[in-house]
Amino acid sequence: MIFKNGLKPWEACYPKSDKEIPTFVLLDVEKKLLISTDGKILARIPCTPEDGDVGGLIPAAALIAAAKLAGKRAAEIRLDCTSPDSVKLTDGRTWPRKTSYGQDATSYPKWENVLPSFTEKSRTVRLSFSPPLLARLVEAMGGDERAGVTLLFEIDEDLDA
Repeated sequence: MIFKNGLKPWEACYPKSDKEIPTFVLLDVEKKLLISTDGKILARIPCTPEDGDVGGLIPAAALIAAAKLAGKRAAEIRLDCTSPDSVKLTDGRTWPRKTSYGQDATSYPKWENVLPSFTEKSRTVRLSFSPPLLARLVEAMGGDERAGVTLLFEIDEDLDA
């Protein structure tokens, strides 16, 4: 599995003060996404699965190690996800894909449930922001605290003006 260097999916998993808690990112091979959430924010990061990659949990620690191994100048970060039991870095280090409690991808939060369906025609859009959570999400998506945030709204042409 390959994703763009500079993106930090692990930042959406946990607050910086809780990094000793083992956390996981979900690899969705079919949708070509890395999904990361702490229950308050959610990051969907595009990735390129390689032949044989298996969807499932990826330890945040493995992603951090893969990013360090690649270095800041590398265009992409690569992680071998062909085993359902472990992920492997290019230097041979491995991490188990199950939590210490034996949980696997089936126990990952149903992240699709937090996305709006946009099937109902409505004229009201309500947005609420928590600056600290928004800052963590910007960092997870490859920005920094000085980065701007762009909101894109698609208007349903069938709605009356």
